[in-house]
Amino acid sequence: MADHTKIKITLNHKPLEVEAGITVSELLVQSGFPKSVAVFVNKQPLLMKSYAVHVLGEADQVTVFRPLGGG
Repeated sequence: MADHTKIKITLNHKPLEVEAGITVSELLVQSGFPKSVAVFVNKQPLLMKSYAVHVLGEADQVTVFRPLGGG
């Protein structure tokens, strides 16, 4: 039987319950964000190359910024 433990995080100031062991990349896909976003975890910037390996923990605060189009 698979372990479906949930953790509580905050995504863009909204409480969210997700599977324990979720990475930032998985969270972005599940939440419908594009790949080219800036992510901060607990107010610390995260490098894009770390999205696939950074596992979120209980009470993490995740902030996602979409790029602004200019012109």
